[in-house]
Amino acid sequence: MIRYLNLFFILLILIFSVAIFLHTDSAITQDLGRHLVLGKIIWEKRSVPGTNLFSYAYPDFPFINHHWGSEVIFYLIEKASSVNGLIILKLILAVFAFFLLFLFSFGKVGFVSLMTSSFLALEILGERTEVRPEIFAYFYFCLFLLILYREKRKEKRLIWALPLLELMWVNMHISFCLGLAVYFLFLLDRLISKKLSIKYLAIGLLLAVSSLINPFGWQGAIYPLQIFQNYGYPVVENQSPFFLEQTINDPTISYFKAAIFLLLFITPFLLSKRYIFEITSVITTGILSSMAIRHFPFFGLSMIFPLSLGLTVARDKIYSYLKILQINIFRIEILTGAIIIGLLSREIYSLLSNRYYLRQGSIVRTGFGQVIAETKAVDFFIKSRLSGPIFNNFDIGSYLIYRLYPTEKVFVDGRPEAYPAAFFQDTYIPMQEKEDVWEKMETKYKFQTIIFSHTDATSWGRQFLKRIIGSPDWVVVYFDDCGIVVAKKDILPKDIEPIDTKEKMRSTAISLIQQASQPDSLLRLANFFNLTEFTDLEFLSRVKARNILNQ
Repeated sequence: MIRYLNLFFILLILIFSVAIFLHTDSAITQDLGRHLVLGKIIWEKRSVPGTNLFSYAYPDFPFINHHWGSEVIFYLIEKASSVNGLIILKLILAVFAFFLLFLFSFGKVGFVSLMTSSFLALEILGERTEVRPEIFAYFYFCLFLLILYREKRKEKRLIWALPLLELMWVNMHISFCLGLAVYFLFLLDRLISKKLSIKYLAIGLLLAVSSLINPFGWQGAIYPLQIFQNYGYPVVENQSPFFLEQTINDPTISYFKAAIFLLLFITPFLLSKRYIFEITSVITTGILSSMAIRHFPFFGLSMIFPLSLGLTVARDKIYSYLKILQINIFRIEILTGAIIIGLLSREIYSLLSNRYYLRQGSIVRTGFGQVIAETKAVDFFIKSRLSGPIFNNFDIGSYLIYRLYPTEKVFVDGRPEAYPAAFFQDTYIPMQEKEDVWEKMETKYKFQTIIFSHTDATSWGRQFLKRIIGSPDWVVVYFDDCGIVVAKKDILPKDIEPIDTKEKMRSTAISLIQQASQPDSLLRLANFFNLTEFTDLEFLSRVKARNILNQ
């Protein structure tokens, strides 16, 4: 009976892990589009560019491309099999990384403890499931942990493979420094346990040398320590979860806090058993995750074995007291298992029915394919034969690169490190906040078209849109639930019908509401109508979205 129950648990966990990562791709409008273009350039020219190629504002600014290897792989796979090939790659790497750690833990810890830690880990991993270069980092990080766990237990002697993994990692994602960090913690564990040897020190030296083997040499190796010295723009993924929970509804943060609470509870139990490496590795990723949510997946992976191990040790201690009180331990196990089964089943249903994404207002859905929110705005720009220089916002820059480079360059894209920090603080943000700064930059760059993602939630982005829509020198020529295209009035082609009056704006808006069938689309329209002061249409959009969600 217990065997079949265990198999049922494993099947649920497998389905849940696949369901979390198997969804349509929307990263093409974020960073993936730019990655594909860079991958093509690197593959065709057989060299890694060292400057910002894509912006006419700063084309020669030095840029260390720390994920060039991932970009080449993405380009080749997308070229051969479209975006579905990338989704399959992501699915294999992410699920395999999770299950390697899950299977290592299986049999070494209590099963209910493992299911608890696995459920929390997968919920936390769900924070970042798009096709990004870091999907390779999850896999390498998992292999580092697994090899070092096994080395401690003398189950496998694969530790000499770590320098080779580090060599690949340093050329695929900036998080290669985590490999060095966890190995340092392993050395600390060996030192405290009085098992430090020349072999371990030699491998540490090889790891350091491996990190130097990249197109940028020592500069690439130390780049993780320097990247935030020139980072002038706040990005959501670099924000603390404790800050973000005050502004956005992200259920993953609640699971992160629950995991932190349990880890604080079990830490004394692990330290008493001298599991130094296991607990320090998860504490490290926990601290990093508390500073920036981009580290959530590393925390989720690193907590699987330590948390389940600590819960098992704590369970044994607690159960010894419960036996004295003659409390039925088996019933507690069954009850806990039933609760986890219920939670897993609920989340699986939520994912497969897309309620998981509808609840969050996400544009993606479970399955294969691609969702491109801003595609119609760019299609309009191309079809209407509008021209640059284009002024665009940060959010849409990478997608414009994907669609328009090399014919058109962008003003800015989603790489703060590829621009001087002063560019954002002294130019990009002020020109949206202040009309006189905008006029100065308009004279300097001679903007002809504005392509803006109006889902931009920044105060400066909203100020700018409100002002430019009412400007006598510019005219709206297209908008939908995600993007807006505004053209210079005096160069507008005669065959383009401008949306230059309140009546035309309202007519287009009503048509968009009538056509919209997804709540996320309606909510984006509602936010845009709030900006343009169509309060009645905002209300109408929100009511329709709520009705769809309640169906």
